[in-house]
Parts: sequence; C-alpha cells; structure tokens
Amino acid sequence: MKISTGQVAVVTGAASGIGRGLATRFAELGLRLVLADLDEDRLADAAADCARDGVDVVAQRTNVADAGEVERLRDVALARFGQVDILCNNAGIVSPFRPMWDNPLVDWQRVIDVNLWGVIHGIRSFVPAMVAAGRGHVVNTASMAGLIVVPSNGIYNATKHAVVSLSETLEADLKAAGHDVGVTVLCPGLVDTAMNGDPSMAVPVPSGALFLKPADVARQLVSAIERNQLYLATNPGSDMLIRARQERVSQEAGQPL
Repeated sequence: MKISTGQVAVVTGAASGIGRGLATRFAELGLRLVLADLDEDRLADAAADCARDGVDVVAQRTNVADAGEVERLRDVALARFGQVDILCNNAGIVSPFRPMWDNPLVDWQRVIDVNLWGVIHGIRSFVPAMVAAGRGHVVNTASMAGLIVVPSNGIYNATKHAVVSLSETLEADLKAAGHDVGVTVLCPGLVDTAMNGDPSMAVPVPSGALFLKPADVARQLVSAIERNQLYLATNPGSDMLIRARQERVSQEAGQPL
C-alpha cells in the first residue's frame, strides 16, 4: 500500500513513545490523523504538535480495554473523515519484572486488557470497514517479547506472543478471503520511551545497549506498510535472537521421541 497525502491513520497509545512517533511521521507525510490515548493532556499536546503544519487531527480519549470506547473511536474517525486507511493498534503497558508465579491477578488482568483485548477490539471495530472499502493496512504493535522470551516478564511476553499470532491469523484470513487489506506486526526491541525509563518496569539491559528513538521505529514502519511486510523487527541483532529461538524449537520439537 502506497502511503500518500490525505489518507487517514488511527493511532492508539498516541500520546507518547512509539505511538507519538508514528503520529508525528504520518503527519509529516500529510496524513489526516485520529489519535487516541487515556492521557488527555499528553494526547492534546501530541495532537497540537501534529496539527502545526496544517494536518487535520482528531484527539479522542480512549481506553482500548473497553470495546465500547474503541467502537466510539471508530465512529468518530468515520464521521470526521469517512474512511480509515491505516489502523495502528499500538497502546500497550507492562507490569513490574518478577517471576511469573509471583504476579498478582490484578496485573494479569490489567496488562491482558490493554495489550491483548485492545488489539482485539481494534480489529473487530475497524477491519470490517476496511474490508468493505477494499483497502487499508492494520498495524499491531507486539514486541521482540512476542518472538523470543524475556525472563521475569511473563505477562507481557504472553500478550505480545498472542498479538503476533493474531496478526498472522488476520493476514491469513484476509488473504484467504481475497481482501486487499495488509497487516504488519511491529516487534520493536529496546526503544527510548517512558516505559523503559521506569526502573520497576524496564527490562534489565547490558551496558551500552542500543535504544532506538520512536522516530526510527516510525520510519521503518512506513517502509514496511508500503512493502506489505508482515513482520517488522526494528532493532539491530533481532535476527540473531529470533534465529536462536527457531533453532531451539526445531531441534527439540522436530525430533519425535
């Protein structure tokens, strides 16, 4: 799908981090924007930044864990612009790092509600209109934690693995039905965001590890959308980590006892 001026992009989790980077890049390309987040003040700031060059921007406070609020977000987008060309199911949260058996139930519920149900609600609300229009692209933000395992990050790992599978299945279903709607599952590694700035939440990293900027991720995503690329792992070295996991699966699961 060629990205061009006048198209409409919806971005959840748009007030900060990767979501704000995506919104900024889309604005630079002249897309009209529908930005969603729970943090109304930072969302308004992000919308104002994107609108400075004359871009048409709607900011809508949205809790992606609530199906009704995501449906309202869709209704707002279609009422304002009449179409949605790119959907970025990007909102996500993490819980403190601890062994899986020590995670309280409230953390399981909170992270699954946003990271998994948020993507499900986005797909259910927006994809039917894309199918009816015969065009569009869905971006689901997973993580390298959806392709490998990060110790002590079990809830987040589980949700992001699920987002990878949802994206793979969505693409397969769209292709099988002959619909010209693309899918990309975004799997960033270390990115310089507020999430990684919280010591209780951030994954321990080696000294000197490279953190990408949200703008770097956004630039790569635009290219992936235009190539109709299903998987996008953004950080250098991701291929080695993915290959190591694949090799272990192949060696241990590929030899029947």
